[in-house]
Amino acid sequence: MDAGDAPGTCRLYEAALKARPGEQEFIIGIGWALCRAGKQNEALPWLERAVAKDPNNSSGLSDYGWGLTELGRFDEAQKALEKAVQLAPAAYNLPANNLKRLRQLRKKAQP
Repeated sequence: MDAGDAPGTCRLYEAALKARPGEQEFIIGIGWALCRAGKQNEALPWLERAVAKDPNNSSGLSDYGWGLTELGRFDEAQKALEKAVQLAPAAYNLPANNLKRLRQLRKKAQP
C-alpha cells in the first residue's frame, strides 16, 4: 500500500473490510495509513479498535503505540510499545524500533 496516498489506501482497506468484516489486518491497515499521513487523531480510533479486538497483536500494538507517540502521549505509547516488543516474533523489529524512537523523542522533550 502507498502511504503517500492515505485516502486511496484507506478506501482499499475499507472495501476489503466490507468484504471481510472484522478482519484485524484491514483495521490496522486503515489506522496505519492514517498515521503515515499525519492524521493520528483519525487513526487512533481504528488502532484502538484493533487493540481491543486482539490485545496480543504486536503489529496493532506497535502502530497504536506509534500513533500515541505522535500525539505526545508518551506514557500510554510506552506501555503499548513495550507490550508489542514482548509479543513480537524475533524477526519483527518494528515494535522495538518504535520503542527506541519513542525513547529518543522523550529525551528531546525533557527540559
